[in-house]
Amino acid sequence: MNNNLKILALLPLFFVFQVYTKAEVCLNVFIHGIIKTPFTIYDFEKIAHNCVEGSQHYHMVDYLRQRTELYSYQPMQKKGLIKIDPQASSNGAAAIAKLYHYQFNSLTSARLDQHNQKSDIYNLYYTFGWSGYLSRLHRQRDAKKLYNALKNEVNDFKKKGIDCKIRLIGFSHAGNLILSMAKGLTNKVEELPFIIDELIVLAVPIQKETDKYIHHPIFKKIYSFYSMSDIAPKADFFSTKYLFSHRRFGRKDLPLPDKLTQIKFRTTHVVFNKCGNIEKQYHVDPNHMEFWNFGWAPRSHREKFPLKPFSIISLVPYFINAINSIENLSGDIVLDVVPKLEKLIITDNTHSICELKKEYSLPFISNYDFNEMKKICLKYKTRSELCKFNKRNLVKNAMRYATCKRYPSASGCSNCDYLLNI
Repeated sequence: MNNNLKILALLPLFFVFQVYTKAEVCLNVFIHGIIKTPFTIYDFEKIAHNCVEGSQHYHMVDYLRQRTELYSYQPMQKKGLIKIDPQASSNGAAAIAKLYHYQFNSLTSARLDQHNQKSDIYNLYYTFGWSGYLSRLHRQRDAKKLYNALKNEVNDFKKKGIDCKIRLIGFSHAGNLILSMAKGLTNKVEELPFIIDELIVLAVPIQKETDKYIHHPIFKKIYSFYSMSDIAPKADFFSTKYLFSHRRFGRKDLPLPDKLTQIKFRTTHVVFNKCGNIEKQYHVDPNHMEFWNFGWAPRSHREKFPLKPFSIISLVPYFINAINSIENLSGDIVLDVVPKLEKLIITDNTHSICELKKEYSLPFISNYDFNEMKKICLKYKTRSELCKFNKRNLVKNAMRYATCKRYPSASGCSNCDYLLNI
């Protein structure tokens, strides 16, 4: 009798162990772009020769990389692969983790797990911090660090008997950093230590040095978001062999793989008259920073941007789910979001001369869910820090720091570490 009681007492632990070992973990990793600074002619010369060390940009990035103000309005933390703490009240990374969790688990309509998300998948959230220099060489170095960090994390889970899926979400030049991971790797899938199940890149400057890696088997599925109103991807003509970087993948000597979906992203602003009827509507396509920064960042979002205070990246799970819900969709689409009408329109750009473009109208996040997510988002708006945060002074101090590092005798001090505490 006693033995039977012992067995019954151990049954719950057995079932918990079974669920735990059979569960699948998805690692969601957010990777920031370059850290923007003012450039000098000397900087451009250094960048063009792929040797950024010693430039004003190099020292300014070192200064800004240590400022916590940068972490308050974007999913960014310190260098390396760092798990996100959702309890960090002043952290943009915590906000993004909460928003993704809500989309995967709590939407009252069109829950994401109806199509692609399994109920036994546990989403974990990380950031990967890298140098942030406008340097192809440093992106390649940091790509190796990302590869090793992911391999170690996957191996740790394997030791516990847990399988891992990996979803990488990269902004701007982070996309080139991620693609650089494939450089030098074997093309045999069975010999790779892990697979990137989903690579999601936003506003990436497409470059000849890395675009070929979209064919590498380490990337199982790729989604690339871009906007025609975003001029930043085409502005980088220093760290590439192209005359200018491109917004889209595709060149004559590089056919596009079926696993790639390119999404031209648009938003539509709707104006109603006093009677509640639509008076006019027009496109407000996202600029570069609206893809990544939250709307409370200084001057990053326009007042009439329809998704404010959300960045495009913070709603990516919903957009990907909408795309995957349509069968036989091509790899070249337009996604137009109309929040005030609670709908999004997906247009398939691939069509023959004899047929019209296929257009699909889907429900967008309901007003209720949109407002609930907005509450989550704004909880992380750090009013006290933003009142102290002055971008002009921050950049000014960074320039002083760079000058001190480059010309210690001319700046009147041999040690400028005091600027780090300002």
